Amino acid sequence: MRYSVFFLLFFFLSGSFSLRALSLSEVDYTSEDSLQVVRWLEEAQKKYIKSERMLFFANKFLGRPYVGATLEKNQEERLVVNLNELDCTTLVENVTALALTAGRGSTSFYDFCEALERIRYTNGIRSGYASRNHYFTEWIQSNQEQGVVWDVFREGPVGKGSVLAPLNIRLDYMTRHADRYPQLQAHPEVCRLIREKEQAVSGQNAWFLPKGKMAQAGKDMQSVQEGDVVAFVTKRSGLDIAHVGILCKTKGEWHFIHASSLRKKVVLEPLSLTAYLQKQQTMTGIRVIRVY
Repeated sequence: MRYSVFFLLFFFLSGSFSLRALSLSEVDYTSEDSLQVVRWLEEAQKKYIKSERMLFFANKFLGRPYVGATLEKNQEERLVVNLNELDCTTLVENVTALALTAGRGSTSFYDFCEALERIRYTNGIRSGYASRNHYFTEWIQSNQEQGVVWDVFREGPVGKGSVLAPLNIRLDYMTRHADRYPQLQAHPEVCRLIREKEQAVSGQNAWFLPKGKMAQAGKDMQSVQEGDVVAFVTKRSGLDIAHVGILCKTKGEWHFIHASSLRKKVVLEPLSLTAYLQKQQTMTGIRVIRVY
């Protein structure tokens, strides 16, 4: 198992280091994907500092097609690497795994796969369909516990001048709509495991920025940086987050890079963050997450 001294120390201190070794035989990938990962990591090592890595890698995906359900191709849960077909979550996961791998000083496809597995699955352990972080709140919580990300608004100065609002998490969408998920239809025991994970997260609270307060959010947005992950809160029953992307600035305004189902590809969203939110009837605001 190949870890740098810094990486070993980091995960021992965070209490999340696992001795389970990933085998590339468990990874669903193409040689084109593996070569592309290495090329991008080598380029990042030569040119970019930490604060630029998320945006550097996000820009590499611009123009690549939007395709949903790319992780659902195997009966047995395997680690899927697909750089050419992305939905909003797999875009963020690939960018995050690339940034983390580059931050370790590595240009290894194997190390990228380890990082991707760690962030995609609860506590970094892949043990079937239910172990995947299906809800983005799960994704945030698991990766916070591993010391991979932190919630910008939770750590920020909530107080005088802040327009952040409390968000109570209630999750049950997947189990209420199990007929929409082939794995849950075919395997009732998996549905039970998903329900347990929903219940474990439900009742937790987070801070979010309501879209109606964007114009007054100067203090709160001061803590936001380019390359942060933006997660769009939804009011749809039983769901937490409807969409995710990578924040950036264009001509002084906040925009974001995302895999757009509307535009059928990864794009730099032409609408500003505020304008985009106002057009989305089911979205109520944003959470902001930073990758270490």
